[in-house]
Amino acid sequence: MKGKSYVLSCASGCSMTYIATHAVKNVQNISTKFNVEMYIDQTISETYDENYIFTTTN
Repeated sequence: MKGKSYVLSCASGCSMTYIATHAVKNVQNISTKFNVEMYIDQTISETYDENYIFTTTN
């Protein structure tokens, strides 16, 4: 999963790219850290990290 990314459009020239930098899989969840790059009119305006926990069930 490391290095995988996805882009969200915020409209009006805004977009955010989420790049996975670390992921740990446990029994019922996956903890993932993303580096986020925010763009306005195709120019990077901000970068920061976000952590998410994705819960899985059978």
